[in-house]
Amino acid sequence: MNQSFRRALISTVFVTVTIVACTSLIPEAAVGQQTPNLWFSPSLLVPKTPDAQVKAFIETYFATWSNKDIDGYAAHFHKDAVIMFVDNGRVQRTDRLEDFIQGQSSYLSSVQESVSERATSSKVDYDGRTGVITAEWVLEKGKRTTTGVNRFTLFRDESGTLKILTLVWSVNR
Repeated sequence: MNQSFRRALISTVFVTVTIVACTSLIPEAAVGQQTPNLWFSPSLLVPKTPDAQVKAFIETYFATWSNKDIDGYAAHFHKDAVIMFVDNGRVQRTDRLEDFIQGQSSYLSSVQESVSERATSSKVDYDGRTGVITAEWVLEKGKRTTTGVNRFTLFRDESGTLKILTLVWSVNR
């Protein structure tokens, strides 16, 4: 077997095994959907440690929102999730998942300019079952930029899928 054929064969096996291993990271609602470039990320081609799985989950969380894929975005949350917005030392708003998703859907459908939200850094404290994640983010809306912090409580549901139980978010002032 020549050297280049051997390298190609090993690369093909590695990529195939990695892609199969990473399919559990895709939120259940996204399976079978045609969402070009949404679920592919170079980070998905790396064997996953629990921290890397969580970081890939957070990456898709922001990507679905930025791509206005509200179903993909909602799939990141547990059905009983609670979302809180805090500002000026007070809880300004608390939403159940349905109300929060409806608000995000309304906002994203009303925005005329392009929007992009992405994590700029994250801290992961995750044991493979539950975790607390702090993600600093930047939101670019047209020419305006806003920064803030999301704090997530995650867990693996009965199917083994990561889900958000709580999201507490704030905007930097």
